[in-house]
Amino acid sequence: MLERYLASPRPTVLLLSGAVGAGHTAAVQALAIHARAAGAAVRVASAARSEQLLDLGVVRQLVPTPVPISDEETALHRLSDDCADRPAVFIVDDAQLTDRASVRVLRRLITEAGRQPLVVLADSPGVTPRPVEERRLLAVAEVHARRLLPATTTAVAGLLADRCPPRLARAALPLVVRVTGGNQALVAALVEDIAAGPATTAGEAGAPGDSLRDAVQAGLHRCDPAVAELVEILAVAGTAPDSAVLDRLSDPGVLAAVRERGAAVSAGLLRGDRIRHPLLARAVLDGLAVERRAALHRRLAVALHEAGARPEDQARHLLGGGRLDVPWSVQVLHAAGERHLDEGRTDEALSCLRQAAQHCLPGRMRAKVVSTLARAEWRQDARAVVRHLPVLTQAVRDGHASPVATASTLRHLMWHGRPEEAVELAGHAVRRLDAEQCTTEELMVTLRWLSYLYPGTGRAALPAPVLRRMRKVLRGTRPHRRSVRPGPGESPAGGLAGALHSLGTEEADLWAAFWALTGLLQDERLEETEQSCARLAELAERRQNTTVAALVSAMRAIIALSRGDLRGADQLTEHALSTLPVPGWGIVVGLPLAVRAQALTLLGRTSEVRAILRTPVPAAMAETPIGLAHLAAQGRCLLALDRPAEALWALERCGELARRWPARPGGVRWRADAARACLELDRPRVAARLARQELQLLPGGQRRARSSALRALAATMRPDERVPALREALCLARQCGDAVGVAQSSFELADAYGSRHEAGLARQAYEAAATIARQIGLADPGRTATAPSATKPTDPAVAMVPGLTLAESRVAALAALGHSNRDIGGRLFITVSTVEQHLTRVYRKLGASDRADLTARIRSRQATTAPADNDSVYVAALRA
Repeated sequence: MLERYLASPRPTVLLLSGAVGAGHTAAVQALAIHARAAGAAVRVASAARSEQLLDLGVVRQLVPTPVPISDEETALHRLSDDCADRPAVFIVDDAQLTDRASVRVLRRLITEAGRQPLVVLADSPGVTPRPVEERRLLAVAEVHARRLLPATTTAVAGLLADRCPPRLARAALPLVVRVTGGNQALVAALVEDIAAGPATTAGEAGAPGDSLRDAVQAGLHRCDPAVAELVEILAVAGTAPDSAVLDRLSDPGVLAAVRERGAAVSAGLLRGDRIRHPLLARAVLDGLAVERRAALHRRLAVALHEAGARPEDQARHLLGGGRLDVPWSVQVLHAAGERHLDEGRTDEALSCLRQAAQHCLPGRMRAKVVSTLARAEWRQDARAVVRHLPVLTQAVRDGHASPVATASTLRHLMWHGRPEEAVELAGHAVRRLDAEQCTTEELMVTLRWLSYLYPGTGRAALPAPVLRRMRKVLRGTRPHRRSVRPGPGESPAGGLAGALHSLGTEEADLWAAFWALTGLLQDERLEETEQSCARLAELAERRQNTTVAALVSAMRAIIALSRGDLRGADQLTEHALSTLPVPGWGIVVGLPLAVRAQALTLLGRTSEVRAILRTPVPAAMAETPIGLAHLAAQGRCLLALDRPAEALWALERCGELARRWPARPGGVRWRADAARACLELDRPRVAARLARQELQLLPGGQRRARSSALRALAATMRPDERVPALREALCLARQCGDAVGVAQSSFELADAYGSRHEAGLARQAYEAAATIARQIGLADPGRTATAPSATKPTDPAVAMVPGLTLAESRVAALAALGHSNRDIGGRLFITVSTVEQHLTRVYRKLGASDRADLTARIRSRQATTAPADNDSVYVAALRA
């Protein structure tokens, strides 16, 4: 075919046409090799966009010696000399970029030269018609057009097979075809990247490799500038803009050409008016300078705003533009932040709202923006809200905050333990509502929670008209918002369902959800609570709500503690406190701290318990129901740390504070533990009274609390009277799945059986308790304990030592006789840890420093025999 072209008597032009990157250079090189083999003189030039305005730039490449600029006659003469005595082939790559003077010289050459040369033009179609000079050139010659087609799938597979292992080649073939569309330059570059390391283009979401990135940038540089700009706009846009937006960003002629011949005019990067693949878009973005990308973002933001696009789409480009130099930017960013927040995209909401807050002037709009920003930051770290409270509270005082924003501010003040400020702002808000003759449900719901959580401040300080109006408004609200606690015949699960349904868009319902979960726990409906926690955790994860996720972990820790999973409770509370640091919990910090302190106490990790008890908490927490739970847990831990007087003070204080609420909030039970503290302080009658009161006040369904109260009551009884109460306590603990209660009841039952000289039953109860205790990690049996022996005779009851309890008298007498702690435990059917605790109290009460001193002090006291105890052998032995 080449020989035929060379022998043609007519002027001949071979036109190689195809998209940028379609293989022009390879075709030109192959043609040059064949022409030289045929004996033709071959001259090759490559046009460039940077030389389009330089006259004779292409011709100077075709002529071996320099030609003066604008001297077309000399250029024509030199080219004619090359084809005077032999066939000549003049090849121009990227011919669409040839300067006009060079085109004129080539046109005259093929018409005026004595021997007609072959002119090869390799070009790529543009979005505009061919220039006049090029059309004249083609008009005077015999044109043979050859189109360069995209690589076929078979050709791509062959190239991959040559460069990559077979398995990798087969796996990469679909990706290469999708990304490149057969564009030769893109195919070669992507295959090179894959051969170098598949991790560079690992699937749809991978990053482009160096070769693909270079090929994309080279293709853009060779495209029509208007097309290259459109490709950059589409890459920056991310998602494809609709037609209304594109019409504002690009010339209609360019858009029409792109939509008709996208791949041909865009170096294979486009398919219609969309970028072919995300890898190509990322390669385009990698080549954009920061200033260029920001400018395109600003253009996109304006076009989207004019087209009435969604606020979140406008906001993304406002943020990418770097500076907010349009008057509507703050409103758009705030609207986008609210939309992101409602749909659970907290990170995106924070980006929009923080930028809006920086550029917003003081006034109503700033109050609105900062209020929404505080809501968003509360989801991820509640302590971040504190820095916004001065702005928010001042906005309420100035009347710039809406009722919804006011309610949100009140909730933040309640969370962070600032009820006095909340009450003050509530007064401002209600006066404003009265002036405007309007009302809002959310504000009234928030005031209801304020009056409940802080009865000493909120309920007492809110004026009577406000309370009446609040109750009137709440009669028409949804059930889960109307009441903080389920009434008679109402299920806490019903309130929880309503609260969960709206939580995430209405943070006001967090307290409703929290208290509904607490109600389920109080009713010992652990399965329902666990299911509800799972739903709430899923919702928190979906809405990127770290605060709620931490709160759910704390609630799950309560479930684990109720079941006796001590290690699980410790891990869950540790996770909750690491997810949301202590300062971010506000008054709710009492919940995870209380659970963790109790779990660590039962695990025997007393040093960590002391550290938790020293953790600073908001002073206002003591006025709330959460403060009651924390105070009760503190009392239990102090009791276990052998500080009964402090424990009793904390528990009695808990009882005093609980009288502020009509019903015990959160199921706080303190009397049983107070009874144990009274026993340690030698006040058995008070202990018995407290234990009986607890049993009388407990509803029938609360088996765990009833089991604990029965054990406390049994401790106040004579040894031979304890067994029935302890058996009932054990049965209740088993029914509710309380492993800790089962182990503790069994240990105490073993002690009671030992007092009745029933060694077989004592050993059976002890072994069952020790097995459970080892499984759950309960501290007392975890230390070296001696199981009672069924064949070893049990020592009879001991005579009472003035100032000591019966149990302490037994341990003291045996210790004074020289028995080791292990031996004492075996004789009395108690653990070594219990022996040590009794001895600690005995030493303190008698003022003894060691066992020898203990013997002397017991001898110096007048021992009185306890009723029904026939045996005073230990004291008698001491006197001998």
